[in-house]
Amino acid sequence: LNGVPLLESVRVVAGALDNRSYRAAIVAIEQEIKSGLSLSQGLAGARLFADLHVRLVAIGERTGELGAMLQRIAGQCEAQVDRQLRNLLALLAPLLTLVIGAVVGGLILSVMGAITSLNDLALK
Repeated sequence: LNGVPLLESVRVVAGALDNRSYRAAIVAIEQEIKSGLSLSQGLAGARLFADLHVRLVAIGERTGELGAMLQRIAGQCEAQVDRQLRNLLALLAPLLTLVIGAVVGGLILSVMGAITSLNDLALK
């Protein structure tokens, strides 16, 4: 992992996380690694990570390419988040159009109501 020992990397990750569940899982994984389990075994035991990612980490450990495999997983996760954001924005644009149309329509109706009430007053 770019010359950083695995335990130190796991400790840094735990310190960087805001999510309490993931932080607790990473701290537990750190203890499991200290007791002799592999990173992939710790990730599998946490049950917070996708099975595919756990299997890819196991392959990376076996082949000695853990850093490259973690980079690959990070790229997959980033692409998934990008797709989800694009889908959300695609749904958000029509929704905002409808809301803005309703607000403008309400304003027009209130102005027209005021004009017609003034017209009724003038005719009396």
